[in-house]
Amino acid sequence: MFGKESELALRMLMDHLLFAECRSGALSEQQRVWEERGAWSSTGVAGVFRDLIPERYYEYGIASVYAEFAHHRVWLKPDRVLDADEHAVLLGAVRQWAGEDRVWRGVVDEFGTRSMLFGSNNSRIVSPGR
Repeated sequence: MFGKESELALRMLMDHLLFAECRSGALSEQQRVWEERGAWSSTGVAGVFRDLIPERYYEYGIASVYAEFAHHRVWLKPDRVLDADEHAVLLGAVRQWAGEDRVWRGVVDEFGTRSMLFGSNNSRIVSPGR
């Protein structure tokens, strides 16, 4: 994504966008919310993901947390969103379904195509058959 300093780059981007909106304190407020939810530590979002996800694969998790913030600020719009029925199906099935190892094709078959891309679309990084 942005290399070793991905979260720093995202924070800088958010700070600049919030400054333009005259909401400089909004990211600090969000960080407190993330901390209450267990998604923020003294080493940022990356610190939480680093403890949970091996190697450098946590960068996509970091991107998704900041993307959610951007989405709530209406800076980021998905190509499509789940309707109420799709969301209910997802909530009812996801925990049990995620209890097994899956391949990308199985995820797409079960839940459809993604509405946003976080990270690389390079198939060598995460191949559809893995």
